[in-house]
Amino acid sequence: MPCIDLENPGVQESGGEALFETSGAETPYLRRELASIAELVEGEPRTRAYIERLGALDLIQPIQLELKAPNRESRKISGLHSINEKKLRGLDGAVLAELNGLGYLHAMYAMLSSLGHLQILARRAGTPPATA
Repeated sequence: MPCIDLENPGVQESGGEALFETSGAETPYLRRELASIAELVEGEPRTRAYIERLGALDLIQPIQLELKAPNRESRKISGLHSINEKKLRGLDGAVLAELNGLGYLHAMYAMLSSLGHLQILARRAGTPPATA
């Protein structure tokens, strides 16, 4: 059962997405949002197990991003973590098989490949949007 803070300025009677039908039934929008929240809650134990296993293997490393754009002051973003690729490559076959069997290996390589996409996003952010 959802709880709603009626004092929150984001809650309004006009505009936005309706949460309930006039009959009191949940709208499709609310059902989708509740399903998303339920998915996050259900995935939390799997995420915790993933982090604990990778931490035990010392595969998690902190990273810091520095965003530089022309004519702008650079910004540093800390508090992020990634996979230590060098240590990952050094794992023996049995551990790699275990990680693969748990579905962790795919997630780890997805995390590593996403770092390359950050450069693309940073370049796009530094380029003025095209005008039509």
